[in-house]
Amino acid sequence: MRNSWILLKKSARQTVDRILCGHLHRAIDRRFAGTVAGTAPSTAAQLRLSLTPDAPLRFVFEPPGYQLHLWCEDSGLVTHTAVFGEWPDPH
Repeated sequence: MRNSWILLKKSARQTVDRILCGHLHRAIDRRFAGTVAGTAPSTAAQLRLSLTPDAPLRFVFEPPGYQLHLWCEDSGLVTHTAVFGEWPDPH
């Protein structure tokens, strides 16, 4: 993350449950500054998943997605990641 030290400095002064960013064309979660940082998938094409640092960025036609965040006072934040589309029922 570019200039992530700014976010780190701000989050160190208060309790941060989660850092949410959307959309980055792929759902990604990681530990950051004592909390979890996450990105949402795109409602259009996704980025090809590659764990090689030098791999070129390429779009793929995976289903578009979204995230739904639910805050409950007793349990905190719960995030659901889902995709758009119609698929046959397996049962």
